[in-house]
Amino acid sequence: MKNADLIVTALDSDGPRCLAMSLAGRYGKPLVNVSNAIYLDAGRIKSSYASCQWFIPREHKYPCLRCQGALDEKQIEADLMSERLKLMRQKAGYVIGTQDSPNAQVIPVNSAAAGIAAWEISLWAAGIRQPKPWIHYDLMSHTCEMLQGVADPECTVCGLGKNSYLATGDADVVLQIRQILLGK
Repeated sequence: MKNADLIVTALDSDGPRCLAMSLAGRYGKPLVNVSNAIYLDAGRIKSSYASCQWFIPREHKYPCLRCQGALDEKQIEADLMSERLKLMRQKAGYVIGTQDSPNAQVIPVNSAAAGIAAWEISLWAAGIRQPKPWIHYDLMSHTCEMLQGVADPECTVCGLGKNSYLATGDADVVLQIRQILLGK
């Protein structure tokens, strides 16, 4: 990631998504998060969405995924928790519903998300225009919504406060990753 011009994520879980975003912030690299969601009701598709989100360090219009509200803090904690700790918490009654099954993934939904992202990346790379911060496409109604997150000035990933590690490279990596995971 240090030497990349652009980081693209297409991950199924917020824990790894959060770590990739954090490294993008640390190395001052733009990140494109490509994702989708499918919601079922009685075995039928109820709704389906494709998203393309940008985090561009030091550009106010493109805050990190956490500030955009695109990450679930509980999922991040569960994703990054050690197996030993998961088992201990489960035995103590802290982890409920650990037999989660992922939503069905349909190839056309993945293709829609990838197509939107490829178009935005192409326009950005060619210098034609700046990307839309967050494109949220509803596949059921064929409508697009342009969303805009707001950066928290004290965010450790994209903020400019004293605890920010924005574009700090490899300085204090262990301390910074700990801050990321604790959301401070």
